[in-house]
Amino acid sequence: MAKNFLFNPSTYTGEGLDAKTVEVMKSTIARLEHHGLREMKMDDVNNRYAEYFVKHEKDIGAFALMLTPKGYGKDPENAMFDLRRITEYNEMLSFYNLACRYIFQVSILGLGPIWMSDNEYIKNKAAQDLIDGRVFGFGCSEKEHGADLYANEMCITELPDGKMRTDGEKYYIGNSDRGLISTFARFKDKDGNWGDWAWVQADPKDIHYNDRKHINASYLHTGYVGEYLLVDYPTDEKNLITRGQKAWDDALATVNIGKFQVGVSPIGVATHAFYECLHHSYNRWLYGHRVTDMPHVRKMFVEAYLRTVGMRLFAFRAIDYFKSSSATDRRYLLFNPVSKMKAALEGVTAVYQLFDAVTARGFESETYMEQATRDIQSSPRLEGTAHVNLALILKFIDGYFFHHEDYPELPKLGQSDDSCVFHQSYGKMSDVTFADYRKVLNACELPNVKAFAKQVEALRTLFEKYPIPPKERTNRQNMDYMLNLGHMFTMAPYAQLILEAAKLYDIEDEIINQMFSFYVTDMATYATKQLSSQENGEGRDALLLEIINTKPVHDKAEYDRIWDETILPLTDAYIINDATRYSTNW
Repeated sequence: MAKNFLFNPSTYTGEGLDAKTVEVMKSTIARLEHHGLREMKMDDVNNRYAEYFVKHEKDIGAFALMLTPKGYGKDPENAMFDLRRITEYNEMLSFYNLACRYIFQVSILGLGPIWMSDNEYIKNKAAQDLIDGRVFGFGCSEKEHGADLYANEMCITELPDGKMRTDGEKYYIGNSDRGLISTFARFKDKDGNWGDWAWVQADPKDIHYNDRKHINASYLHTGYVGEYLLVDYPTDEKNLITRGQKAWDDALATVNIGKFQVGVSPIGVATHAFYECLHHSYNRWLYGHRVTDMPHVRKMFVEAYLRTVGMRLFAFRAIDYFKSSSATDRRYLLFNPVSKMKAALEGVTAVYQLFDAVTARGFESETYMEQATRDIQSSPRLEGTAHVNLALILKFIDGYFFHHEDYPELPKLGQSDDSCVFHQSYGKMSDVTFADYRKVLNACELPNVKAFAKQVEALRTLFEKYPIPPKERTNRQNMDYMLNLGHMFTMAPYAQLILEAAKLYDIEDEIINQMFSFYVTDMATYATKQLSSQENGEGRDALLLEIINTKPVHDKAEYDRIWDETILPLTDAYIINDATRYSTNW
């Protein structure tokens, strides 16, 4: 049996993590397994909040361990906000239940402005609140303006007696019924003129806080997202987190940290769906044969598995770039929207391959798959949407393709306090430079990686010979034209990090070669859409045709080995507690 790179609760060891973290991870797995699939599904049907998880998190100190940076909390010297274990914990929660993952991720976002602030009182208070089991929230978006921060109407008024009050509403805010909410606001003078940006912490326990509406989101029946209203909310130097331009900068920086995890959650969902669907299909007989004997079904499982492995490799490698970020190395700013957009969409593709394999079974309410097909769609369509993240990615085209620097080789980084992400430097995304990606792509001699590298070179030539001015790329009126070109460009950094991670995690060549056969096809598909739907000019058309005409190299023997040695042995690798003991007749 070949190595299975995917997360499996049954064989989890916590390799590379300290003993306390492994204890917390295993304890959380045990609690979620004890809750079981039946109860999770009943929670979902009945909109029952995941109180069992929040209570267990408090009892074992999971959030306090994961989310307290060095210098704070019960053990200031050994505390660490470590993105690697945060990512692994997020993946594990997503494997079971997106609501549990949502409670965790929203807490990361809510803590961002606090750990970035200079307000030591509120930082020490946050550390104690984590110990006490409180969760956090991120109050940015508003009903009328969505995520448009410039249009923010939450206002802080300074009163004649020197006191302050905060008024306004926030919409679609996670944990808004119980979390300590970092609320984005702006000062307003007596004449109605807007002043400094600010962050204020609001507590639902305060009488001036009105949690006015529970928004029943279909992917979050057991979590909580809501609308809250602040009316004359008392504000002082203790709960005023940050004021001035720094508050604006911290809003963007928090998104860079917390919303990377959006692209991690589909890995957990796709992994659990894979185990369940493979087990079902292998044990299902049609016309005297196992369903998995059918060639087209095998292909679906191979593709779903390899795409999920690719997502995980990308995410784990991207973490190294976050951990090593500095004022002179801001490459993580590209890999963040790639995670939120590309990795999230890959999760959708993987799960829908599985859906096609199990067909009607995927609709049955007793399965995890029924939940997965719904939940997997949320990640690329929330948190700014895939298209918004694609617009961010387009800002990096010149830096990635043409402006290279000799960065030191980046090793796999282990556990460490990543407080560096709370002190991000600021500047234009278009000014970020990269190491030459061709060193990674061209160093690999696998046939399908070489075919992919050829396609990327054609795309690079397209932008070099027939440049599209940067302002036109992200112009709203031009977004339709850039959509498929943007998807093609995104494939390059996505694939680069996968290749880097494959070396670091000793992934077999045949896994990578077969994986890249799908990426070659993806590139050709995007190029076909661009060619057939846009006026590109003869020069661009010729290069698009070159991408289309580059075909993956098929190796049946290699493909069969992956099925026989990697995928088939996983038929009974994992079955969640209660998965075989309930019926649809609840």
